[in-house]
Amino acid sequence: MKNKLLFLSFFVISLLSFGQCPTTFPDFTTQAQVDDFIIQYPDCTEIDGYLSITGNDITNLNGFSNITEIGFALMVSNADALVNFEGLNTVETIGWLMITNNDNLENFNGLENVTTIIYPAEGFDIINNSVLTDISGIENAVLDVINLPLYIQDNPNLAECSISNICTFLENGGGHLIFGNANGCNSETEISANCILGVPENQSGYEILVYPNPVSEKLTIQVSDAVVPRVEVYSLMGEKLVSTSEMVLDLSNMANGIYFVTVTTDRGTLVQKIVKE
Repeated sequence: MKNKLLFLSFFVISLLSFGQCPTTFPDFTTQAQVDDFIIQYPDCTEIDGYLSITGNDITNLNGFSNITEIGFALMVSNADALVNFEGLNTVETIGWLMITNNDNLENFNGLENVTTIIYPAEGFDIINNSVLTDISGIENAVLDVINLPLYIQDNPNLAECSISNICTFLENGGGHLIFGNANGCNSETEISANCILGVPENQSGYEILVYPNPVSEKLTIQVSDAVVPRVEVYSLMGEKLVSTSEMVLDLSNMANGIYFVTVTTDRGTLVQKIVKE
């Protein structure tokens, strides 16, 4: 009887301890480690430490599909088989973000539910990801203009960085180092030029395109399902330089720099930064 009670006590303690989060988090270097995590800790939802993904055979992060918070950094580096962050779809909060040196990472899909960065002073790093083309998955994260340093560097195929949170961050003067990326995301100027500052309400079939941007000579305005009575170009100082109803503007004689284009239609007004180079 005594032995049976001891066995039952041990069994209950085992049940209570099984499934809780580990007290330390090693680097995850293999797919097997990732897959085993949800089996060993099925009730773990909050990681108090780092989540470090470094293995070059890791193809998915489904083993972390119960995690909602990563208390310190999400660090993914040299994970050369990983193409996105699917498996982290339930994560809402992270300490900070460090995504570096991933040869096959294509996009940030899987991070759409991240809205909070706890320790912005530690940084938001997207560095040396050779085939990365899309970071819109992190668009819902609020970026702290006061404390957050933003690093987007040496991602040679990343041309589109004008997602809403980065646009707001740069517009409000957030600190950053941006270089070594594809045209369109190679500097603050290029990103800001593609950030739409004012957009008409979404309406079916209604779309305004302003291209190319940056522009050297001819700027084209393309509008679907609306009448365009006026296109205007303003300097950074607010001086009106062009006012026309033409849809192709010759800017070849304008000085290089940043300008604002407003497109007013019968369905709304768009304001967009452009770069003349």
